[in-house]
Formats: sequence, structure tokens, C-alpha cells
Amino acid sequence: MVGHNAVFCRISFMFFLLALLSQPATVVAQEDSFDTIIEEELAKGEAPGLIAAVVKDGEVIYMKGAGYADVKKKAPVTPTTQFMIGSVTKQFTAMATLILVEEGLVDLDEKVRTYLPDLTPAYDAVTVRHLLTHTSGIKSDFKKRSTPPFFNESMINEDLYAALVETDLEFAPGEAMRYSNTGFSLLYMIIEAVSGESYSGFMNARIFEPLEMTNTVSRDKQNSDIAGLATGYVLPKKKFK
Repeated sequence: MVGHNAVFCRISFMFFLLALLSQPATVVAQEDSFDTIIEEELAKGEAPGLIAAVVKDGEVIYMKGAGYADVKKKAPVTPTTQFMIGSVTKQFTAMATLILVEEGLVDLDEKVRTYLPDLTPAYDAVTVRHLLTHTSGIKSDFKKRSTPPFFNESMINEDLYAALVETDLEFAPGEAMRYSNTGFSLLYMIIEAVSGESYSGFMNARIFEPLEMTNTVSRDKQNSDIAGLATGYVLPKKKFK
């Protein structure tokens, strides 16, 4: 998800073999065929490790981890390795926001400053709906995130407010659409402000536990130590770093 928090899933979406389900059952049933596909994928050198899963009729019929979760330590990927899912976390933030909308605690068309009064009047025209739809005009990022492992505590609360005070909107809210990580940082803060819970606590209690997503967690200041987390890498000049 956004820089300030991230959701991690033990069944990685990095390499999902659903396409195989359209092939003949005799092929799908052969575990060796799956192993070969995994080996071929790793041989491309585009990822240090992966988890592959095959789901048939709602059941996981094959799952395997391969390669490295940490190249330097040569820690292997296993079926319980967790991967950062980056901005895919935004769908969970949106879901959490809409839960509060359904409960009458948040209004989609209410000013963001209603929930975050420390924002300056310059953001009076920005609504919750604008944040969710990337139409707020708020700058996407205020810090570079080019260094692995791709997780940096983003500027929230006072730091984020200070940055917003010094930055004009890039366009009038609702007049254009431009991807904004900062917009979802503000949604993160709204969720905490309105619910009275930490983001990770809200996600666990209201989304993950009810949906029995027992291998999925949210990382923030209250929950920063994730066991079995794979290291993120970039691939300059065919070398992971």
C-alpha cells in the first residue's frame, strides 16, 4: 500500500498459476509440471524468489515456495513467507473507509478537514471522495522511496501537515485525476481519527479477522516487526539489490 503502512500476504500474488486451470486435468494434476514452470520462471532472473499456488474449485491443490526471500542471507522462500503488496494495500484502505461510511461515521462528500482539522483552509475543497478517487489535486509523494526494502515510514501527522502547508494543490479538486499516495495517507489518518483505533488494529478487527485472512497483517508503528517477511529488491544491471 502506501508508504506509511503495508499489508502482507503469505500466499504471494507474485506468480499465480490460475492460467493452468484451463489446461487438461491430466496436466494440472502433475506436480512435476508445476515445479518445472517455477524453475523456468526463476531462471529468467527477474525475481529472487516466489510462491506459486494453484486453486481448483476453491481449493488450493498446489503450493510451493522457491528461490530466496533474502538473497544476502540465502533465506529460502517457503509457503509461509510474507510479501509486501505495496499499493495493493489501497484497496484495503478504501474498504476500511467505506465501512466507516456505512456506519455513518464518515461522509464521502464531507470536507477532509472535518476529520483532520489541523489541515490548512487551503484544503477546504478536498472531500473524502476526492481522496478515494485520486481527484483531490494533492501531490502524490513528499519523499523519495528508491531504496530497498521499499518500506519507509511516510510522513504522517505533523510531518505530513507541514509538507502540505508548503505545497499547493496541483489542480482544483474534482477537475482531474492523478494518482496520489498522499491522499491515501490522509485516509489512513481519517480511519484512525474516526475509529479511535490504530490502522493495523482496525484492519485486523474489521477486515482480516471477519474474513478469516489469518495470514495477512498490516504494518505500522504499532505492528512493525513482521516475521518471515521477504526483502524487496530492485534489479539494476541484472543484479538484485
